[in-house]
Parts: sequence; C-alpha cells; structure tokens
Amino acid sequence: MHQYQLSSLEAYTDLLRRGGWRKTLDGRVLHAVCAIAPCTRREVAEFLDIQASTISGAVNRLLKVGTLITEQSNPGDRPCKVSGRHTNLLGKHPSLVTP
Repeated sequence: MHQYQLSSLEAYTDLLRRGGWRKTLDGRVLHAVCAIAPCTRREVAEFLDIQASTISGAVNRLLKVGTLITEQSNPGDRPCKVSGRHTNLLGKHPSLVTP
C-alpha cells in the first residue's frame, strides 16, 4: 500500500514539492516520465533500473488520476529504445507543473 492517496492533486503536488516522491514508486515513475518523455513503459523501467512489470501498477495509478501523465498511441515513427517495438508513449500531462 502506498503512503498517500492519489485522489488529491494538491496533496500529490505538495508531496512532489517536498521531495517525498523519491520515497514512493509512483513518485519515482512520475519523475522518470517527466524526465525522459515521450517514453515507453520499458524505457521508464530501464531509467529506474527496475522490471517493467514492477512499474505497471504505478503507471496505471498515475494515468487514473488523469492530470499527472498521459498515454497515447505511438505515431509510428519512434520505436521503444528497449524493445524496438512500436508501443504507446507516456508523457507529462500538460496541466502538471513539476517543481
């Protein structure tokens, strides 16, 4: 179970501002997406040096919030740098202001 609820964008933004994101998988995934976007889930996993299956739940939770990260179809011109396949790309939501 994580240490915070993703139901409040203000609380999550405050967590990021105070540096608490470094202690949670969701926060680390959000940081990675913001740092390397557009990116695939496997690229995020490689950036964090953890298994892709480990980040899946965190990515899904962040997507569910709706205002933190986005996932969209790959336009087809950029394969995943890890798998070489054309998969969906993650990105920072336009309304998210990172500290």
